[in-house]
Amino acid sequence: MSKLSRLLRFVTSKQSLSESLSWGIDRNWGKMRPEYSIRNDVQRLPISDGVELEVYWKKLKLGKGPACSLFMLEEEILRIDCFGKGAGHMHIALFLPGNGEHRLWMCEATIEEQVARARFELYRNYKYYQCRVPNPKIRALSIDRQRMREVSDEAYGIMSGYIDSTLEVEIDYGEEAYSDQVD
Repeated sequence: MSKLSRLLRFVTSKQSLSESLSWGIDRNWGKMRPEYSIRNDVQRLPISDGVELEVYWKKLKLGKGPACSLFMLEEEILRIDCFGKGAGHMHIALFLPGNGEHRLWMCEATIEEQVARARFELYRNYKYYQCRVPNPKIRALSIDRQRMREVSDEAYGIMSGYIDSTLEVEIDYGEEAYSDQVD
């Protein structure tokens, strides 16, 4: 076994994580710290105990459009911002820390296509994101797949409604809606 393989095995082992945490390494790895004041018209969709999806309208310098956040045990593990061509992206609470880019950009060109992608990510890939969160209690949660599909469909309808109503008539949320923060 190579040194790299042994190092990777150690870094990803449960024992090394708990040891690392006891050494004072940041316990907030992977936790996103969203700016809630830029979320408008928030609708909360319960999925199961400790799991909910928030759907809302978001307006930043980077773009504006519907967005959603998946919370498990009060931790945001996935956020999807549907801002249109070149601006739509996702934030994922991953296991390991990193510097630099903190967005996963979407290739879909329109807000409508990005909303459809959000529905897909929520229904089809939520388990992938859940399994990569540092919190073992979140990784152990059992979520009914059918309920997740229902909520994903409901979120799709809400996000599509935001597109139909909000892009047509610009809502003025005041100067605080324009945050210097770009995510």
